[in-house]
Amino acid sequence: MTLRSHHGCARCKKRRQKCDEEKPSCTRCIEAEVNCEYLLTLKWDGRVPRQQHPPRRKKKRADTETSDLHVDQSRQSSLERSVAAISSALPDQPFDGVRHVRELSLLSSWVPTERLLWDHFLTTASMVASHSRLREQICQQILPMAMQIPSLMYGTLALSALHRFTLLNEVPDGFTPEVMVSNLMSRSLKHLREELGTGSPRSRLLLLHTIRTLCVCEIYSGKADSAWRIHVDGARAILISMRSMIGLSEDDEQGWLTSRWYSSMEALTALTHRGTIHGTEQKGETLYAESGSRASQDDFLDIYTGYSSDLNSVFKDIGILSEKRRRLTASYDLQLADDLQSQSSRLEGILREMIRRDNEEGLKIPPNITLPRDQLRQFNACNVAYQYSALLHIHRRLQRRDSDSPEVQASVQKILETVHEILPMEALSPWALLTTPIFTAG
Repeated sequence: MTLRSHHGCARCKKRRQKCDEEKPSCTRCIEAEVNCEYLLTLKWDGRVPRQQHPPRRKKKRADTETSDLHVDQSRQSSLERSVAAISSALPDQPFDGVRHVRELSLLSSWVPTERLLWDHFLTTASMVASHSRLREQICQQILPMAMQIPSLMYGTLALSALHRFTLLNEVPDGFTPEVMVSNLMSRSLKHLREELGTGSPRSRLLLLHTIRTLCVCEIYSGKADSAWRIHVDGARAILISMRSMIGLSEDDEQGWLTSRWYSSMEALTALTHRGTIHGTEQKGETLYAESGSRASQDDFLDIYTGYSSDLNSVFKDIGILSEKRRRLTASYDLQLADDLQSQSSRLEGILREMIRRDNEEGLKIPPNITLPRDQLRQFNACNVAYQYSALLHIHRRLQRRDSDSPEVQASVQKILETVHEILPMEALSPWALLTTPIFTAG
């Protein structure tokens, strides 16, 4: 009997047929001339951060000024108990603003470390954003939900701990910051698995906030190159399973943040070595027919990413063409080489038209966003930095130009110039978004 494929496409699984798992379309789906999809099962069996143990040392009395950073092992489960107590006491209606979050964060059941991390997130870590609206979204809309969603609470504390420890000039003796972050992330993942299997479809959509937080933790921790992809894949699985239902949308205040996060991650993932997220590959390129004109409704400035939102499609097309380039390297095909050259040139033309458009017409600002002149200048610079980052990927990865070629060096120089336009570093400014362009230029 033919074995059922456990990692094959959705059609082969449903028909209990052996799938050769070719991407983007398996052989059976090609022969049947049907769409081939690789779906994820919502078990969340991804990597759980390993429990790290600090090296054994002789016990020393902690200094009073650093003792609030230590994990009290005898009270390690206090947050577990407080989460249950808080959740059972909370009303069903949403909370109103930061005041309620502050009041809840001072509950006596919380140990000093927990209160410190919660307050640090409210006062300091939440300031690492490009615009005040993002901080307001997180503090007024997302954090109150953490009181009812344990996975989101642990994820938020983990992100706060990660940020706080980067500010320490000196780590206290006998204290390993990675242990606390790892423990909090492990608890968040444990609750996330449980929460995914229970609750209403609406509550599963709200778990996207947890997934976003854990993804940010993985990226900023820098411990694993691809661990963050697990969360992006998981978010895609949830969105696919909820596709036919009315859930969070960009018009919903809570849905706006997760929508912008996922759109940007799906696009920027295409620029990585591993390429696009499984399931987002296309059989044929769907490049812009409008060549970046204002006829598109998806070209507003995205304050979450710092660039015009239609640039996401360019990033995804770069990922698709990069996969073609890899196939061409493995097996040289004249037809594929001609197609790749033509499509990469066309994509470069589309991108240059976007650059011209934004330079001459200015950024298209969403109607619900107000930007002072100086902030608009900074977002303009950030947008240009991302556009020239995309141009660098086209020159280097698709067209295989040398790093010292005039085209490549011109893009690098433009990125560095725009970075200087956003100096000095300030809280709630696009400076927080420049990691990708700076890394690309480097």
